[in-house]
Amino acid sequence: LLNHEISISDISTFLEAWNKINSDLCNDVYINYDSTNFPVRSDYSGLSEHGHAKEYDELAQVNLSYVTSAENSRPLSYCLYPGSIHDSSEVNHTLKQINKYEYKNIGFIFDRAYYSESLIRRLKSAHYFFIFMLKDNYDFVSKIIDEYRITLTGQYSCYIGEYQVSGITKKANIPRNENKPLYCYVHVFYDAY
Repeated sequence: LLNHEISISDISTFLEAWNKINSDLCNDVYINYDSTNFPVRSDYSGLSEHGHAKEYDELAQVNLSYVTSAENSRPLSYCLYPGSIHDSSEVNHTLKQINKYEYKNIGFIFDRAYYSESLIRRLKSAHYFFIFMLKDNYDFVSKIIDEYRITLTGQYSCYIGEYQVSGITKKANIPRNENKPLYCYVHVFYDAY
């Protein structure tokens, strides 16, 4: 609504000042991603573009990622992207953005649209923490489920009462190419309800 009164430069200046004011919260931050986009009817600072909309595909859209403090969920920063940029490409823009705020112990939370071996390798090489939400249609996930199905469904030792689910953690080599191992911890949860 205010894009004619507030420039991108003003927003950048504000975010830099906001992060300095909240520097005590810049440790253990999480960068939250979602595949949601925002359909718009106007050109927001040149970011409105047609992309891969789930709804209202006749409208242009703007994409958004944001950073919150793990301590109290206070928003610290956000990044707007052109609507035509694919979900997996947004990560590169955010990595550039967050480097200037000097966050420590950064964690990423992704939905399944972002899962890729190359992204995991990039995140690991930069020493970032990460969580990908996945379903059981990946080979390494289904193998772990098959291996621990009885344990998850029948043993109380795996039950997490606070969340009323059973869970197990397993270190697994996730790529399809066994010549380039990539080990990650996989957390598998089972909900009987």
